[in-house]
Amino acid sequence: MQKKHLPFFAILLSVFILSLMLPTIAFAEVGMNPSVIIHFNGLDEVIYYVTLLSKNDTTGPYSALTNDYTRSYYRSGQKDYDIFLKFLYYQDVDGYYFLQYFSKCSDNEPFQSGYYPPANFKILVYFPETDAFAVSEQPYERYAFDSSYKVDLSADQNEPTPRNFTITAIKDYDYQSKSRSVIVRIMLTILLEICIALLFKYNTKAYLLIIFLTNLITQTLLYLLLSFVRFHQGQTVFLFAFILLEILVFLIEATIYSISFKYIQKQKALFQSKVLLYSFVANAASFIIGFWISYLIPGLL
Repeated sequence: MQKKHLPFFAILLSVFILSLMLPTIAFAEVGMNPSVIIHFNGLDEVIYYVTLLSKNDTTGPYSALTNDYTRSYYRSGQKDYDIFLKFLYYQDVDGYYFLQYFSKCSDNEPFQSGYYPPANFKILVYFPETDAFAVSEQPYERYAFDSSYKVDLSADQNEPTPRNFTITAIKDYDYQSKSRSVIVRIMLTILLEICIALLFKYNTKAYLLIIFLTNLITQTLLYLLLSFVRFHQGQTVFLFAFILLEILVFLIEATIYSISFKYIQKQKALFQSKVLLYSFVANAASFIIGFWISYLIPGLL
């Protein structure tokens, strides 16, 4: 490696090592547990309470009141104790349990259970103004690490005579938007690495074609794998996978460039160090930018 490259390499190495430490900052911000979020529509200017009835009588720190478990999380005189009793005395036809956890919502506000939500559940909504319940007609499951459902409700619960009714939820995961985000990130990464290639004087069609095709394959596989990890394992595992897979991509690309570029460039003594430096710089830049995008906008991937 030429001496003039050493300071540049040292700076990039320091930045890269620092970027590897960034996930420790993000871990404090990122949920370690799966979640379930229910979005509502049609409940303008309505106050309602939501809970998830569980197939099992316990999950994480939450448990139903049974003959074997008698610890009540609410006491007389506490806020929303009357609502707690409404849920407690609700009898589900399928025998699903109330785990003593619920939230107050209003004006189509979503409900979120972000700490050990039940894997198999039914959605139960209580409307205090009409003393009516709305329950999902079938059970649902956590289909992803962060599962999202949408419920459309009519104005029936606002009728003067209280009555119970059933509701239907549909999955609310925006696959098309996520797919577009992945495509955009792949294109931006390829563009970034080509720009860096130009700075390294890899500016002929042969160099740029190899770089383009290599990145098209590696970045597509990278973001497909990251999308799979993010969907099933969540943001924390995604961050670990991002680091490990980016290192693997660097090694693969450096190997491909080392093999293919030697047929273009005859200065082998300088070639190997230069191509390794380019591959490192390009992947370090794409990693740092990609990480910060994922950290600042977690839903982008």
